[in-house]
Amino acid sequence: MDIIRVKNVRSIIDSGDMKLSSINILLGRNSSGKSSLLRLFPMLKESARNELRGPILWFDENYDFGGFANTYSRHAQEGDELMSLEFTWTPSASKLKTRLYFSSRTLYDSIIDDAKSVQVKLGIGKIGDEVILKKTEILVDNLTVVIEQPTNNGHLMLQVNGREVTTFDTEWDYSSASLMPKLHVLGEETVYDTLVSGIKGIYGEKAFDRHSYFRMPHMKFLKEEEVWKYVEEEILDIKKKRGRIVRKNKEEEEKVIDSVYFMYVNALVHYIDEDISEYFKHTYYITPLRYNFQRYMRNRDLAVEYIESTGKNVMEYILSLKKAERESYVKYIKDTLNIAVEVEGKDNKSIYIRTEDGERDNIVDVGYGFSQVLPIATTLWDRAYKKKSEEYENTIVIEQPEVHLHPAMQKKLALLFVEALKIAKSRKKILKLIVETHSQSLVDRLGKYIANSTPPAVEELLDYYKTGEEENVQIGNDEVSVYLFEKKAGITTITKTNYDKSGRIERWPLGFLE
Repeated sequence: MDIIRVKNVRSIIDSGDMKLSSINILLGRNSSGKSSLLRLFPMLKESARNELRGPILWFDENYDFGGFANTYSRHAQEGDELMSLEFTWTPSASKLKTRLYFSSRTLYDSIIDDAKSVQVKLGIGKIGDEVILKKTEILVDNLTVVIEQPTNNGHLMLQVNGREVTTFDTEWDYSSASLMPKLHVLGEETVYDTLVSGIKGIYGEKAFDRHSYFRMPHMKFLKEEEVWKYVEEEILDIKKKRGRIVRKNKEEEEKVIDSVYFMYVNALVHYIDEDISEYFKHTYYITPLRYNFQRYMRNRDLAVEYIESTGKNVMEYILSLKKAERESYVKYIKDTLNIAVEVEGKDNKSIYIRTEDGERDNIVDVGYGFSQVLPIATTLWDRAYKKKSEEYENTIVIEQPEVHLHPAMQKKLALLFVEALKIAKSRKKILKLIVETHSQSLVDRLGKYIANSTPPAVEELLDYYKTGEEENVQIGNDEVSVYLFEKKAGITTITKTNYDKSGRIERWPLGFLE
């Protein structure tokens, strides 16, 4: 995911385009709107994982938006009745799948060849008491698709590059576990049947072999001349004829054009849903208050694939690691936090922490700090290391990682982040972090790592940056974005800034931390 933008979500009227870097730091006072943005990630993840009767799962164990009425901003401008979620990304050719129509069967083929950018806007609103996906906009390069539900009868209005598709009566089908519903044609006649009927009405009854199949249209731009070229070359296999033979029947022509448009849009919605749903299924949220480990924990012999948001299953996760994985995990923890993590016991197991002074204690005897940082470190390593070259990027969303941590340990969070990114890069994986924090120690340490990558030319300043502490840890200033949240009169303003090459945050508002 390249850019995220939200509108009319609680105090956020318009977040503006939030371009996601490798590390994204969210700064601001309490109740400035940061959590409203962050908790959209687990909300969209659970919405994509569950079959719903509507567009959004408004509350779960990790978040509670209450419902549309409680989420839709009370400060929204008059006439703007939608809560809008916008996403922009560059599609991967290997994931662009669509349908081949073969009578009632479905096969798969590629779609959106060489697309440079995909943008989707999901507008959620109400008609009466019903919360619906009221307006969807899809932009693929120069192709624009708008799907809108203007009334409470459930019927949709579909436009392709400004042309309304009127042949089919359609509605949203929310019956599957996905972020976007499916387009469902009402009535007994299928799109395939309508297309066949239109082609026969134009070219004659013998023009079409009922048992043949045809590929989806590969169109850079959906235009009428492309539709007829596709029909004649792909479906009718008329490749040498100059110009098309058309019986002047406007109604049949409309059926053919609308059928091809609908087929393409239906496949496009299928792709968009698959890509967005998979993205949010690969996001991982870590709560601000994490699990308080017990002295002894019962061994359930569970094979654990990922860390719960509170870190409750960290012990079982460690036990699930294969030998090579555990060695890598232990090394990562040692290199970043300077501790060793060990799990021992039979029926009842315990997590032990061995600190840099050689002391070894049960995790409950070394204070809350280690129990709070261990779920973060484990999740970071898990998403960076496991499943090499995973197709979808992984986004980890962390609220207040510094809770219960001494400033010295807060600095180590920055090292956790940078080393996790390094591991992910070596594994050819895309990892992005979105971190909401109040820790100046964390912010300053990230700045130091940026400064390490571009030491000052002035010799007198060199000693300031080269202190001997983690002086070889580096990250480029273009890999870190900073978003400043300020709330006035109930409305949140989000300002993007960044670190300069010396590690200082640019355009820092006067009195922001006071």
